[in-house]
Amino acid sequence: MAFFTELEEQNIHVIVFNDAAIKGTSRDDYDEYIKDLDESKLTFVENGLPTRFIMRKILPYKLSMKLKNSQVAMKDGALTPQLSFMNEEVRLALVGIDNPVVPPEYQKHLLEYKQHGDGGASDAVMEKLEAFGVVTDLYTVRQAHAPKSSLSETDKKK
Repeated sequence: MAFFTELEEQNIHVIVFNDAAIKGTSRDDYDEYIKDLDESKLTFVENGLPTRFIMRKILPYKLSMKLKNSQVAMKDGALTPQLSFMNEEVRLALVGIDNPVVPPEYQKHLLEYKQHGDGGASDAVMEKLEAFGVVTDLYTVRQAHAPKSSLSETDKKK
């Protein structure tokens, strides 16, 4: 049996739907963008420069184990699913932010990337992403581009 994983670029660059540089893009068009991250499917304002979130496609082993452990919790002797793992996945996958430019009146909201000691984004960054309502988009895009492993064609025929 042979086991293969994708060997393409390990980071993706994501523009979120509610970016101020995007105007006139429908949610359906954005969903098409998610599939291949082809920015030509998005409509930008004139001279609009979007913010791009840089996310790992593959988490380092320790971070992936931390993420798996955050998916369930023990409560009253039973395992309970934790929805906060989506935020944790985004936090652990986020490695940078390109062009976090905002108008001068919003400078206090400047989204400056800072790293937490475990290698993921800082709590301050995640608080802003949560407040801006973009965590779900980032999670959805990362899920669409997470590497898929597969058996070789020979093994599939067996």
